[in-house]
Amino acid sequence: MVSILVAILVAILWAVGEVYMAKDSVSKNRRVIIFYQYLGMSILYFGTVLILSPSTFSTFSWSRFFRFMPAALANIIGMVFYTKAIKSGKLSVVSPVMAAYPIINVFLGFFILKEDVGMISFWAAICITVAIVVMSFLQTKGTSQGKALNIGLVAAVIYMIIVAFATYLEKWAYVDGLTLMDCFYYFGICYLLSAIGVLIYLKLKKISFHKITKDTVLGIGGTDFGNLLSSVALYGSSMSVVTPIMAMYTVLTNYLSHSILKEKISFWQSICIAVIILCTLLILIL
Repeated sequence: MVSILVAILVAILWAVGEVYMAKDSVSKNRRVIIFYQYLGMSILYFGTVLILSPSTFSTFSWSRFFRFMPAALANIIGMVFYTKAIKSGKLSVVSPVMAAYPIINVFLGFFILKEDVGMISFWAAICITVAIVVMSFLQTKGTSQGKALNIGLVAAVIYMIIVAFATYLEKWAYVDGLTLMDCFYYFGICYLLSAIGVLIYLKLKKISFHKITKDTVLGIGGTDFGNLLSSVALYGSSMSVVTPIMAMYTVLTNYLSHSILKEKISFWQSICIAVIILCTLLILIL
């Protein structure tokens, strides 16, 4: 139950982060946003370990580092495509596409990791995933395809595939006996190294840093805190259940993009949103 509630909180944070990142990326260089994103993640991961388990810093292991590195690198690479998608495409179009990754995770969790999931919860997770995919189809079907939007959609699809396997690799590490603090510690190292790499690139390219605004803080803060808590949800429950719930952030994103970015929500989109909410409540009750 706690992991499900954490997953819902992740969805809220990701929705807020995504809308404000899209708003902020209009006026900022995408690589600068990526640098802030990586730096923020490393600070969050290291800070959490420092507060909850400082002894973890003295237990560095190359074997554990290389166990988490593929998942961390996948997430880091995924963020490049994420920022490209929200900067190039219409948010209400690319968000459901990026959120469709549970269609991969549900089957990986149920059939490969052999997760112990009740059939009702499993089918509720399937319904959530299908509703997200349908939302994606409805949005792209009625949209004029400009070059920028096409690039955004391609980036969204690539992100969706990458994040699905990143989530699977992280869950596989937990199943294999590694701890949540291990995840935070080694993810923190990978993100810090990535932030340093991007910083060197920005300096070499002489790209100027932009003023940090409220949109920057809300966008990166919401996304980064959501990423941190997504590991908590994934660690504490079945991947095939929590990933569809976390992915319902696209529901909130569509409402926020409607109110903040003035994008429209169709009738059938609203039906999909209702299905997602009802199935989430079903998983919570059971």
